[in-house]
Amino acid sequence: MIIGLLGSTGMAWVDIMMVGRGVGTEALAGLAFGVNILHVWLVAGFGLVAAVSVLTARAHGAGDPREIRQVLRHGAAAGCVFAVLLACGLTLGIDGLRLFGQEEAVVAIAKPYVVINAWGYLFLLQFAVLRAFCEAQDRPWLPLQVLFCGLGLNIFLNWIFIFGNLGVPRMEVTGAAIATVLSHLFCLLFLVWRVGRHPWLGGDGWHFLRPRHLDWKSMRQLLAIGIPTCFQLLFEVGAFAAAAIMMGWIGATTLAAHQVALSLASMSFMVPLGFSFAVAIRVGQAAGRGNQHQVRRVSFSSLGFSAVYMLVMAALFIALRHQLPVFFTKDPVVIALAAQLILVVGLFQLFDGIQVTNLGILRGLKDVRIPTILLLVAYWAICLPGGYLFAFIFRWEGLGIWIGLALGLFVVAAALTARTLHTTRQRDAAQAGKQ
Repeated sequence: MIIGLLGSTGMAWVDIMMVGRGVGTEALAGLAFGVNILHVWLVAGFGLVAAVSVLTARAHGAGDPREIRQVLRHGAAAGCVFAVLLACGLTLGIDGLRLFGQEEAVVAIAKPYVVINAWGYLFLLQFAVLRAFCEAQDRPWLPLQVLFCGLGLNIFLNWIFIFGNLGVPRMEVTGAAIATVLSHLFCLLFLVWRVGRHPWLGGDGWHFLRPRHLDWKSMRQLLAIGIPTCFQLLFEVGAFAAAAIMMGWIGATTLAAHQVALSLASMSFMVPLGFSFAVAIRVGQAAGRGNQHQVRRVSFSSLGFSAVYMLVMAALFIALRHQLPVFFTKDPVVIALAAQLILVVGLFQLFDGIQVTNLGILRGLKDVRIPTILLLVAYWAICLPGGYLFAFIFRWEGLGIWIGLALGLFVVAAALTARTLHTTRQRDAAQAGKQ
């Protein structure tokens, strides 16, 4: 699952590296702005996917194949409605990008990238639902194989559309969007074909393509987890997107450096994020079986793993902060600015890993409301006001924005750890009372 998330974000990394090194700083800034706008709403859709993962895991742990199929149908329907509404909203409101105070050239580059990718999210979210369905039943390798085929296709299509090869006009950032959408469509069709051929779907594997009556009770159960998880992800990713907008107020060069640092932070974050999805599945399966001892064992061993991994990544980022930006850009000014930001990225790695792992544990226990409130306070009452204060009042500019993000991550990591300890102790007491 960790490798799968790295592969999913790999398409964005490929876009950033190929545009940054092959087109230029202004194009990279436009791409960065578009990616941040899109990413906020995409991760909201992933909240529904997380609900599919948790509910499928609990049904799998309880040995209920009928409920597993119900979750898949309702997750696919919810993902489809969300994707269509998102695409329509972004297409109709695309001129509103000017309201974020970015340079006109940056906005002009970002607009077609946002619209094209918004419609491609219909394919991406359906793929994500089907991938969660497989992973929650201990079959993560099936979607992973499909994803890496799609990643290879994305690199090839980027080479064609960005740079204008094989007789295709040079389209730069717009070409990157077209390549990504085609790759998402390929991944969805390929996974549908692979999953439909597997007998573990219940005899006739193609049943998930057939229209069925949707049950409001099942949909409500899905949304009870999915909607709070949507807000959790929106609060976190929205804070980073708002930070990118503030970077754009400083200038295109600062925004490009921010995107380089954010790409590296996202890369390291994919490991504890993927691990948190796996933890949510394992905790959900254990809870479905009523095994509280396994819930505790999975929860606290996962926190230890995330802490060790992120400390290693922190050391690497701090040691290689001047060398890593070279993979994304040739501009020496962007490289120098990115090196400063990467230093802060290294310092908050531990907090980032701990907070996302706690979220996975609590999601597996269906504890999503209080964590959502904690994230709202940490990111929007601490991160962003602190970043604005350091950047524009103390005049630390881009470095100050990232220090504000680090402060918020520290607070949310401490608060969610306390919540995990409280929830697991409550479950221990409840199980002891039954015995």
